[in-house]
Amino acid sequence: VIEGARNYFRDLWNIPRDATVIGMIGAVKPQKNYSLALNILKAVHEHRDAYLVIVGGPVNKQSGRLEWESIVEQVERSQKLYCASHNLALK
Repeated sequence: VIEGARNYFRDLWNIPRDATVIGMIGAVKPQKNYSLALNILKAVHEHRDAYLVIVGGPVNKQSGRLEWESIVEQVERSQKLYCASHNLALK
């Protein structure tokens, strides 16, 4: 682990240092069920400051691109979610 990486990325993505961070890593694929992850994030956020960070992106297959577009669409429909680059986080 690179010393200072935790705070570097929290600062980069405007995530408070005391917030809970849930991470998903790897290619975006439908079977990873990002809709469930967004619902879990909303539930956790009711009790504490929480963020979902997705590190990765859509694979070069139609299903991966469609899944990524679906995630971004869900975020855009919610007034509580924020999407920046390849991370999703609650405001």
